[in-house]
Amino acid sequence: MKHTFIHSIIMALALIFAAGATIEAQNRVPRKRIRIDGWRIQVFTGGNTHNDKIEAQTLGNRARIWYSEHTVYTHFKSPHWTCRIGDFQKREDAEEVLKQMRRSGRFPKATIIKSVINLYEDEKIKNESEDREEQSDSARVGAEGDSIVGTPDSAAAWRRF
Repeated sequence: MKHTFIHSIIMALALIFAAGATIEAQNRVPRKRIRIDGWRIQVFTGGNTHNDKIEAQTLGNRARIWYSEHTVYTHFKSPHWTCRIGDFQKREDAEEVLKQMRRSGRFPKATIIKSVINLYEDEKIKNESEDREEQSDSARVGAEGDSIVGTPDSAAAWRRF
């Protein structure tokens, strides 16, 4: 009797959770993803053994907790298991996060690698507006001393990435 009651409560909670997750998934707006050249921080690379798989997954789970603002990728590309963090368009951004990692002592062997990264449409718009602000802040001086301020069109902003 007691076992059946506990089982019923667990099943009811599971159904409530599943219904909430379904509603949340329905309310999510799909984002357009593009793949571009960029940078990631590699925190693990190993062989193709079961122990290497466990190590990559363990470090990936820790990275998801410690660096939740960045996407974590745990992959097997024959013959190596790897764990990488982030989608950085600029190497300087990856270097800043790597410095934080080294200061914390969490991933002392982490390195920055060139990789194809995921960029989402809302991030592209944000980065274009940041580029325009930077360019307008640093006006160039023309031959006659006039200030020349240019704002890139969206096609030129895409080419810069």
